[in-house]
Amino acid sequence: MLALLTASATYVVNPSMYPVYRSSSHTRSNMIYNMDDTTLIDSIIPPSGGELKLLTNLNGNSWAQNWLLHMGKNDTEVYDDHYCMECLSMKESSNLYTSEEYLYFGFFPEGCKGTAAYEPKYLALFVVQPKKRALNAKLIVENPKYIHEETRLIEFENSLRQLCDESYVFFKYDELKRPGQIRYYYEWTFTN
Repeated sequence: MLALLTASATYVVNPSMYPVYRSSSHTRSNMIYNMDDTTLIDSIIPPSGGELKLLTNLNGNSWAQNWLLHMGKNDTEVYDDHYCMECLSMKESSNLYTSEEYLYFGFFPEGCKGTAAYEPKYLALFVVQPKKRALNAKLIVENPKYIHEETRLIEFENSLRQLCDESYVFFKYDELKRPGQIRYYYEWTFTN
């Protein structure tokens, strides 16, 4: 199990704190008041190390909150109910599942364009089951800003499987067999 944590601990992304503490060459007041465009862009670029990032429960909550606010704007298009329900489930789950047996992952695919290029395409909550040597998917949320781009769910699954293979842990997603998450279960079951 320790191998899973060390293999996945490439970086903990915090969307609300990262821009302020990114650069040590700028003071906080200098970054806030005299920020130029290049500093801002550099501060929100996800770190290197692959497309799969380990997050915290606070990250999951922040991204879900940001996406709910985005969907609630008057100038955005109408979203299906499942986007809102997934974000609300992530907000609730990130407040409940805060112990070390729960891992939050973000999938930052390369080559994404537009306003969401620096946001995760998928957020996922996993349960670590040490006695079974398993990583079990509990909840997946798709970023609503990627609504017009093709799905990358299989790439996300392949990244997770590779992480589990390197850590000698079984990859499971049986908990996705419930309303609201069944589409992810079917995609992973019948596509690969």
